Amino acid sequence: MERKSLLQFATIIGIGVQNAALNTVFALYGSEFLGLSPRALGILILTFNLSGMVASLLIPALADRHIKPRFALLISILLAALGYVVLATSRNQTIALIATLLCIGPSSSMVGLFFSYARAYHGASPFVVRLRGGFSAAWILGPVVGAALAQYAGYPGFYLSLGAFCVPLAILILALPDAPQLGANSSKVNRAGTGRVAIAFIGMASLQGAAAASITVAPLIVVKSMDGTLTEAGIILGVCAILEVFLLLGSASILSKFQDIHVILFGSACGMLYFMTLWLAPFYWMLLVAQILNATFIVAIKGTGMAWFQGLIPTRPGLSTGLYVNTSKIGAIVAAPCVGFVAASLGSYQQASLVAVTMAIVGVAVVSFSRLVAQDVPQQ
Repeated sequence: MERKSLLQFATIIGIGVQNAALNTVFALYGSEFLGLSPRALGILILTFNLSGMVASLLIPALADRHIKPRFALLISILLAALGYVVLATSRNQTIALIATLLCIGPSSSMVGLFFSYARAYHGASPFVVRLRGGFSAAWILGPVVGAALAQYAGYPGFYLSLGAFCVPLAILILALPDAPQLGANSSKVNRAGTGRVAIAFIGMASLQGAAAASITVAPLIVVKSMDGTLTEAGIILGVCAILEVFLLLGSASILSKFQDIHVILFGSACGMLYFMTLWLAPFYWMLLVAQILNATFIVAIKGTGMAWFQGLIPTRPGLSTGLYVNTSKIGAIVAAPCVGFVAASLGSYQQASLVAVTMAIVGVAVVSFSRLVAQDVPQQ
């Protein structure tokens, strides 16, 4: 692997470890260190997610036309470093909320910024999907690193460590080769193109919501319905993550031989089979074996799905990637109350798996419908 590719892999793994560590510890920090009530904690997490959603769309979109992709990444790193220092040095709840609104949440845009940079640099190369595998690999390590830092260094030490980690991360970003600013001279997408992007957004958000629902209910099914342990529930998620990384890294070239939308639809079919297994399986080993279906689904929507979405607006990688990143957030926001409502109404977390089944069916239908307007999208 050439030096430029190694730099890009190192950068996305670093971003992923930091992102995973933060997401693992953030709620515990609010509850244990700041002493927030459940309602106040909910406001803090909502602020984190909403400010991240806005920044994940606006900053990459601005980077398409006005800021070099690497410099936009550096801005997000600086925001993160500033926010981490504030959280490490203050126990004031209001200051923590402001830092989350202005720094921590917006800094999460660095994930979308990196993949928009990768799209601009590599184009439609399967290497972008492999980079997504690097991000997934970081999520195997990141939660462990975050939990260990918070436990042994305390929450101030945890945030100071994340802040210090921004320095080598910034050096890696400065060392990255420049990517072309594709959106500088691009034209606007016409109404038909905008309509297709909107339809694709709804479809992908529904598929992402199905994934979020399954991640929520799977551990609960293991512990509550199958009388399993927390360790067994963790093994389920760990096995899926490992399979996901191997599939993303190993099958990117193979998947590139097929149309992206066909890969998404095939992966979604695997996902529906997995969700049906969650709903009907009486034994733990069945869920364990079915993780290959789950991993295939996740690779289809997280890897190929991102490449497909970026291809909808090829000259605006920042805008398209920002929209794609937000499908995950919107899907999770919709799925969470649905899972709670169905579980409370039907009295079983296995029954709540029907939320994932339903959202996957809707997602497949909408994504398939988006193909009908494909011929109306202008070449840009």
